[in-house]
Amino acid sequence: MRIYLFLYKYLNFLCVLLLITLLCFLEARSDFLERLIGYNLFRQNDGRKMIGRMWEFKDKNSAALGRIEEVAANLREIKSQAMDVSTFRELFALVEKEGDLAISKNQFMALQNNLPSEISEILFPPFFILYLFHGSHWDRTFFIKGDMEVEVLLVDSENRVLKKTALDREQINLIKGMGETVERSLDEIDEFRNRIYTVAKFFSGLQGMEEHSRSRIFQDTSRFLRWGSGLKRVGISEISRSGWIRIGYELESGLKKETAIFEVDEFLVYELMDRLNPGREPSYSERKNGGNSGREPDSQQPKS
Repeated sequence: MRIYLFLYKYLNFLCVLLLITLLCFLEARSDFLERLIGYNLFRQNDGRKMIGRMWEFKDKNSAALGRIEEVAANLREIKSQAMDVSTFRELFALVEKEGDLAISKNQFMALQNNLPSEISEILFPPFFILYLFHGSHWDRTFFIKGDMEVEVLLVDSENRVLKKTALDREQINLIKGMGETVERSLDEIDEFRNRIYTVAKFFSGLQGMEEHSRSRIFQDTSRFLRWGSGLKRVGISEISRSGWIRIGYELESGLKKETAIFEVDEFLVYELMDRLNPGREPSYSERKNGGNSGREPDSQQPKS
Protein backbone atom coordinates (compact mmCIF):
# COMPACT_ATOMS: atom_id res chain seq x y z
CA MET A 1 0.00 0.00 0.00
CA ARG A 2 2.80 2.41 0.83
CA ILE A 3 4.36 1.81 -2.56
CA TYR A 4 1.12 2.75 -4.31
CA LEU A 5 0.78 5.87 -2.19
CA PHE A 6 4.38 6.80 -2.97
CA LEU A 7 3.85 6.30 -6.71
CA TYR A 8 0.61 8.27 -6.63
CA LYS A 9 2.21 11.11 -4.68
CA TYR A 10 5.17 11.42 -6.99
CA LEU A 11 3.46 10.40 -10.25
CA ASN A 12 4.08 13.70 -12.03
CA PHE A 13 7.72 13.75 -11.02
CA LEU A 14 8.22 10.14 -12.13
CA CYS A 15 6.57 10.83 -15.50
CA VAL A 16 8.83 13.79 -16.11
CA LEU A 17 11.87 11.77 -15.06
CA LEU A 18 10.85 8.94 -17.37
CA LEU A 19 10.36 11.36 -20.26
CA ILE A 20 13.77 12.95 -19.69
CA THR A 21 15.38 9.51 -19.52
CA LEU A 22 13.68 8.53 -22.78
CA LEU A 23 14.80 11.74 -24.50
CA CYS A 24 18.37 11.26 -23.30
CA PHE A 25 18.33 7.71 -24.64
CA LEU A 26 16.96 8.81 -28.02
CA GLU A 27 19.43 11.70 -28.18
CA ALA A 28 22.35 9.41 -27.45
CA ARG A 29 21.21 6.96 -30.11
CA SER A 30 20.08 9.24 -32.94
CA ASP A 31 20.74 12.99 -32.27
CA PHE A 32 16.98 13.31 -32.05
CA LEU A 33 16.88 16.81 -30.54
CA GLU A 34 19.32 18.35 -33.03
CA ARG A 35 17.31 16.92 -35.93
CA LEU A 36 14.02 18.11 -34.44
CA ILE A 37 15.28 21.64 -33.72
CA GLY A 38 16.99 21.88 -37.10
CA TYR A 39 13.87 20.78 -38.96
CA ASN A 40 11.75 23.27 -37.01
CA LEU A 41 14.14 26.15 -37.75
CA PHE A 42 14.23 25.18 -41.41
CA ARG A 43 10.43 25.23 -41.62
CA GLN A 44 10.10 28.60 -39.87
CA ASN A 45 13.23 30.35 -41.16
CA ASP A 46 11.55 32.53 -43.80
CA GLY A 47 9.16 34.01 -41.25
CA ARG A 48 11.67 34.60 -38.48
CA LYS A 49 13.08 38.07 -37.86
CA MET A 50 16.78 38.19 -38.60
CA ILE A 51 18.83 40.39 -36.29
CA GLY A 52 22.43 41.06 -35.39
CA ARG A 53 25.60 41.71 -37.35
CA MET A 54 25.28 38.58 -39.48
CA TRP A 55 21.89 39.71 -40.74
CA GLU A 56 23.17 43.23 -41.39
CA PHE A 57 26.04 41.83 -43.43
CA LYS A 58 23.78 39.39 -45.29
CA ASP A 59 21.16 42.05 -45.92
CA LYS A 60 23.65 44.57 -47.29
CA ASN A 61 25.44 41.96 -49.35
CA SER A 62 22.14 40.66 -50.78
CA ALA A 63 21.04 44.19 -51.67
CA ALA A 64 24.39 44.87 -53.33
CA LEU A 65 24.23 41.54 -55.15
CA GLY A 66 20.80 42.33 -56.55
CA ARG A 67 22.02 45.73 -57.74
CA ILE A 68 25.14 44.22 -59.31
CA GLU A 69 23.16 41.58 -61.20
CA GLU A 70 20.90 44.35 -62.51
CA VAL A 71 23.97 46.31 -63.60
CA ALA A 72 25.59 43.23 -65.17
CA ALA A 73 22.52 42.68 -67.32
CA ASN A 74 22.92 46.17 -68.83
CA LEU A 75 26.66 46.23 -69.44
CA ARG A 76 26.91 44.73 -72.92
CA GLU A 77 26.64 48.00 -74.82
CA ILE A 78 29.49 49.74 -72.98
CA LYS A 79 31.69 46.72 -72.21
CA SER A 80 33.95 47.30 -75.22
CA GLN A 81 34.36 50.98 -74.33
CA ALA A 82 35.32 50.14 -70.74
CA MET A 83 37.98 47.70 -71.98
CA ASP A 84 39.68 50.53 -73.87
CA VAL A 85 40.14 52.95 -70.95
CA SER A 86 43.74 53.43 -69.82
CA THR A 87 43.35 56.05 -67.06
CA PHE A 88 40.92 56.73 -64.25
CA ARG A 89 40.13 60.04 -65.96
CA GLU A 90 38.75 58.13 -68.96
CA LEU A 91 36.99 55.60 -66.74
CA PHE A 92 35.18 58.18 -64.60
CA ALA A 93 34.26 60.14 -67.73
CA LEU A 94 32.65 56.95 -69.07
CA VAL A 95 30.83 56.40 -65.77
CA GLU A 96 29.57 59.99 -65.89
CA LYS A 97 28.35 59.52 -69.46
CA GLU A 98 27.07 55.93 -69.50
CA GLY A 99 26.39 55.13 -65.85
CA ASP A 100 27.34 51.82 -64.25
CA LEU A 101 30.13 49.70 -65.69
CA ALA A 102 32.51 46.84 -64.86
CA ILE A 103 36.16 46.12 -65.67
CA SER A 104 38.35 43.07 -65.11
CA LYS A 105 40.59 42.78 -62.05
CA ASN A 106 43.68 42.98 -64.30
CA GLN A 107 42.48 46.23 -65.82
CA PHE A 108 41.72 47.66 -62.38
CA MET A 109 45.20 46.67 -61.17
CA ALA A 110 46.79 48.40 -64.17
CA LEU A 111 44.83 51.59 -63.49
CA GLN A 112 45.60 51.61 -59.76
CA ASN A 113 49.30 50.94 -60.37
CA ASN A 114 49.49 54.24 -62.27
CA LEU A 115 48.42 56.17 -59.17
CA PRO A 116 50.86 57.40 -56.52
CA SER A 117 50.54 55.40 -53.31
CA GLU A 118 48.97 58.24 -51.30
CA ILE A 119 46.22 58.59 -53.93
CA SER A 120 45.66 54.87 -54.48
CA GLU A 121 44.86 54.61 -50.75
CA ILE A 122 41.66 56.57 -51.49
CA LEU A 123 40.41 53.54 -53.43
CA PHE A 124 41.83 50.53 -51.60
CA PRO A 125 45.12 49.97 -49.75
CA PRO A 126 47.66 48.52 -52.25
CA PHE A 127 48.50 45.58 -49.97
CA PHE A 128 44.83 44.66 -49.67
CA ILE A 129 44.48 44.73 -53.47
CA LEU A 130 47.49 42.42 -53.79
CA TYR A 131 45.97 40.09 -51.21
CA LEU A 132 42.69 39.92 -53.13
CA PHE A 133 44.49 39.51 -56.45
CA HIS A 134 46.49 36.48 -55.31
CA GLY A 135 44.43 35.08 -52.43
CA SER A 136 40.76 35.34 -53.35
CA HIS A 137 38.24 34.76 -56.12
CA TRP A 138 38.14 38.44 -57.13
CA ASP A 139 36.98 38.55 -60.75
CA ARG A 140 35.68 42.01 -61.67
CA THR A 141 35.31 45.55 -60.37
CA PHE A 142 31.99 47.36 -60.65
CA PHE A 143 31.60 51.15 -60.71
CA ILE A 144 28.04 52.11 -59.76
CA LYS A 145 27.03 55.73 -60.26
CA GLY A 146 25.00 57.47 -57.56
CA ASP A 147 23.69 61.01 -57.17
CA MET A 148 26.66 62.31 -55.17
CA GLU A 149 29.18 59.45 -55.29
CA VAL A 150 30.43 56.43 -57.19
CA GLU A 151 30.48 53.04 -55.48
CA VAL A 152 33.42 50.77 -56.31
CA LEU A 153 32.78 47.07 -55.65
CA LEU A 154 35.24 44.19 -55.97
CA VAL A 155 33.24 41.05 -56.77
CA ASP A 156 33.85 37.38 -57.52
CA SER A 157 32.66 35.43 -60.58
CA GLU A 158 29.22 34.96 -58.98
CA ASN A 159 28.89 38.70 -58.30
CA ARG A 160 29.36 38.34 -54.54
CA VAL A 161 30.86 41.47 -52.98
CA LEU A 162 34.36 40.99 -51.55
CA LYS A 163 35.04 44.65 -50.75
CA LYS A 164 33.48 47.99 -51.54
CA THR A 165 34.08 51.70 -51.07
CA ALA A 166 32.34 54.93 -52.06
CA LEU A 167 34.07 57.92 -53.67
CA ASP A 168 32.66 61.43 -53.39
CA ARG A 169 33.22 64.19 -55.96
CA GLU A 170 36.37 65.54 -54.30
CA GLN A 171 38.01 62.12 -54.16
CA ILE A 172 37.09 61.41 -57.78
CA ASN A 173 38.63 64.72 -58.85
CA LEU A 174 41.84 63.88 -56.99
CA ILE A 175 42.08 60.49 -58.70
CA LYS A 176 41.20 61.94 -62.12
CA GLY A 177 43.88 64.58 -61.70
CA MET A 178 46.67 62.01 -61.50
CA GLY A 179 47.98 62.21 -65.00
CA GLU A 180 46.89 62.55 -68.60
CA THR A 181 49.59 62.68 -71.26
CA VAL A 182 49.13 64.31 -74.67
CA GLU A 183 51.68 64.34 -77.50
CA ARG A 184 51.82 68.12 -77.78
CA SER A 185 54.03 70.85 -76.38
CA LEU A 186 52.71 73.52 -74.00
CA ASP A 187 52.72 76.06 -76.84
CA GLU A 188 50.24 73.90 -78.74
CA ILE A 189 47.72 73.74 -75.89
CA ASP A 190 45.63 76.92 -75.67
CA GLU A 191 44.91 76.85 -71.94
CA PHE A 192 48.64 76.78 -71.04
CA ARG A 193 50.02 79.13 -73.68
CA ASN A 194 49.93 82.31 -71.56
CA ARG A 195 51.35 80.81 -68.35
CA ILE A 196 54.52 78.91 -69.17
CA TYR A 197 57.46 78.83 -66.73
CA THR A 198 60.89 77.28 -66.68
CA VAL A 199 61.29 74.30 -64.38
CA ALA A 200 63.71 76.30 -62.21
CA LYS A 201 61.22 79.12 -61.67
CA PHE A 202 58.33 76.73 -61.02
CA PHE A 203 60.24 74.85 -58.33
CA SER A 204 61.45 78.13 -56.84
CA GLY A 205 57.80 79.14 -56.39
CA LEU A 206 57.00 75.74 -54.86
CA GLN A 207 59.92 76.02 -52.46
CA GLY A 208 58.38 79.09 -50.82
CA MET A 209 55.13 77.29 -49.97
CA GLU A 210 54.28 75.36 -46.82
CA GLU A 211 55.14 71.66 -46.97
CA HIS A 212 51.53 70.43 -46.77
CA SER A 213 50.52 72.76 -49.63
CA ARG A 214 53.54 71.87 -51.73
CA SER A 215 52.95 68.13 -51.33
CA ARG A 216 49.38 68.50 -52.59
CA ILE A 217 50.58 70.17 -55.78
CA PHE A 218 53.60 67.92 -56.20
CA GLN A 219 52.00 64.61 -55.25
CA ASP A 220 53.61 61.91 -57.40
CA THR A 221 57.27 62.57 -56.55
CA SER A 222 58.51 59.25 -57.97
CA ARG A 223 57.18 60.16 -61.41
CA PHE A 224 58.99 63.51 -61.38
CA LEU A 225 62.21 61.80 -60.37
CA ARG A 226 61.86 59.40 -63.31
CA TRP A 227 61.39 62.32 -65.67
CA GLY A 228 64.67 63.86 -64.53
CA SER A 229 66.20 66.24 -67.08
CA GLY A 230 63.43 65.43 -69.55
CA LEU A 231 61.17 67.89 -67.71
CA LYS A 232 61.71 71.26 -69.41
CA ARG A 233 58.80 73.63 -68.79
CA VAL A 234 55.60 73.92 -66.76
CA GLY A 235 52.32 75.49 -67.85
CA ILE A 236 49.44 76.56 -65.59
CA SER A 237 45.94 76.81 -67.00
CA GLU A 238 43.95 80.03 -66.67
CA ILE A 239 40.69 78.06 -66.53
CA SER A 240 39.17 76.78 -63.28
CA ARG A 241 36.88 73.76 -63.63
CA SER A 242 34.68 73.13 -60.59
CA GLY A 243 37.42 74.24 -58.19
CA TRP A 244 40.32 72.55 -60.01
CA ILE A 245 43.03 73.98 -62.28
CA ARG A 246 45.22 71.97 -64.63
CA ILE A 247 49.02 72.07 -64.55
CA GLY A 248 50.95 70.77 -67.57
CA TYR A 249 54.52 69.43 -67.42
CA GLU A 250 56.32 69.47 -70.76
CA LEU A 251 58.63 66.50 -71.34
CA GLU A 252 61.25 66.34 -74.06
CA SER A 253 62.85 63.17 -75.41
CA GLY A 254 64.94 63.77 -78.51
CA LEU A 255 62.67 65.45 -81.04
CA LYS A 256 59.51 64.31 -79.28
CA LYS A 257 57.58 66.59 -76.93
CA GLU A 258 54.62 65.63 -74.78
CA THR A 259 52.74 67.17 -71.86
CA ALA A 260 51.62 65.39 -68.69
CA ILE A 261 48.57 67.12 -67.22
CA PHE A 262 47.46 67.06 -63.57
CA GLU A 263 44.54 68.73 -61.77
CA VAL A 264 45.24 70.74 -58.61
CA ASP A 265 43.01 72.57 -56.14
CA GLU A 266 42.51 76.10 -57.45
CA PHE A 267 43.40 77.85 -54.17
CA LEU A 268 46.77 76.10 -54.06
CA VAL A 269 47.40 77.28 -57.61
CA TYR A 270 46.45 80.85 -56.68
CA GLU A 271 49.01 80.77 -53.86
CA LEU A 272 51.64 79.38 -56.22
CA MET A 273 50.86 82.06 -58.83
CA ASP A 274 51.41 84.78 -56.22
CA ARG A 275 54.91 83.41 -55.65
CA LEU A 276 55.66 83.01 -59.35
CA ASN A 277 54.37 86.52 -60.18
CA PRO A 278 54.68 88.84 -57.13
CA GLY A 279 52.30 91.80 -57.27
CA ARG A 280 50.14 90.31 -60.00
CA GLU A 281 46.45 91.17 -60.40
CA PRO A 282 44.01 88.36 -59.44
CA SER A 283 42.43 86.62 -62.42
CA TYR A 284 38.69 86.60 -63.08
CA SER A 285 38.39 83.10 -61.59
CA GLU A 286 40.15 84.22 -58.41
CA ARG A 287 37.96 87.29 -58.04
CA LYS A 288 34.86 85.16 -58.59
CA ASN A 289 35.98 82.68 -55.91
CA GLY A 290 36.99 85.19 -53.28
CA GLY A 291 40.38 86.24 -54.57
CA ASN A 292 42.36 85.22 -51.47
CA SER A 293 45.05 82.88 -52.74
CA GLY A 294 46.28 82.39 -49.20
CA ARG A 295 43.05 80.71 -48.18
CA GLU A 296 43.58 77.07 -47.27
CA PRO A 297 40.87 74.81 -48.75
CA ASP A 298 40.59 72.29 -45.91
CA SER A 299 37.40 70.89 -47.39
CA GLN A 300 39.29 69.82 -50.50
CA GLN A 301 41.71 67.51 -48.76
CA PRO A 302 41.25 63.83 -49.54
CA LYS A 303 39.34 61.83 -46.96
CA SER A 304 41.10 59.02 -45.20
